[in-house]
Amino acid sequence: MNYIQQAYKGKSEWFHWVLTIIVVFVGWQIIGVLPLTAIAIMHSANFSEFIAAGENNFMTLDIDKNLFLFL
Repeated sequence: MNYIQQAYKGKSEWFHWVLTIIVVFVGWQIIGVLPLTAIAIMHSANFSEFIAAGENNFMTLDIDKNLFLFL
């Protein structure tokens, strides 16, 4: 059975939609920010500098602009 034929089975309950939205949100907001946070921690001297840079979206830490865009 191919992908399109499986759509006709009718498994589209509301909780599948809610679960998908939650998984996408967690991946986007929590897991997606971890690489940027790791690089920001490595570029800051101490925790207070990290917090101050976080208020400025980490733009004051001299992270390469292309790397920042990638992260």
